[in-house]
Amino acid sequence: MSTHLKLKLSKLVDEIYEKLKEKESGVSVALVALFYEDGHPVDGKGTGRRVLDRVHQTYKMELEGRDFAYDGEKSLFIVVALPGNKLDFTVVLENISSNRSTGNSSSLADESPNENDRKRLKRPYQSKTYKVEISYAGKILVQAIAQALRGPRTLRRP
Repeated sequence: MSTHLKLKLSKLVDEIYEKLKEKESGVSVALVALFYEDGHPVDGKGTGRRVLDRVHQTYKMELEGRDFAYDGEKSLFIVVALPGNKLDFTVVLENISSNRSTGNSSSLADESPNENDRKRLKRPYQSKTYKVEISYAGKILVQAIAQALRGPRTLRRP
């Protein structure tokens, strides 16, 4: 885990802890839908986190500085509700291809690169545009979380 991510998580945990001290506090939940520019849904698991990180960076003012936690699937958890019930964002992720060797490259400097190396070196710089829809789904009260952690109540006999 990167240092940046650890700091971000630590800040979010601190914010949640402070907010949860309030009796009626809770965590807002939003549903996330990710689409490519052409409207097809995004199905890559790792893509969602990168897209949501970019949303957070690019639209910090629109999000009014709120931090959130993304589950990597369809849910977003926020300590303070988002500034609207439905938010739409467009972000661009730049994929910078690597010129690193795959380990299959020729070991002699005189030899030309093998086919895998040539394919890797020929990869063009690419960027993809994503559309992000975030819709408010509800609020989970702290009391409900505490009750769930305690487990089911059993009947007591006198």
